[in-house]
Amino acid sequence: MPWRTQWNLSAAYDLKLGGTRKLTFRCDMFNVLNLLNYKWGGYSQIINTNLYNLAGFDQTTKSFQYTVNTNAGVRQKTATYYSVQFGARYSF
Repeated sequence: MPWRTQWNLSAAYDLKLGGTRKLTFRCDMFNVLNLLNYKWGGYSQIINTNLYNLAGFDQTTKSFQYTVNTNAGVRQKTATYYSVQFGARYSF
């Protein structure tokens, strides 16, 4: 989807404890654009594609009656959340 804008960021820091031992701290941020501004990040999708709605059936003319859906084809912004994850790892 070329209209999808989502950036992820990851940062890690190694703390050497001596010898081959180390402690690694890590932070992962998903959808950083939305973290900076709620209008950024995520994507838009078309949620309503029904052009007509069935309103009823006329017994005298034996035909269906329809109404036009004015919201057909409207784009709605979705997936506008962000998440942050922290982790630590001990290596020896």
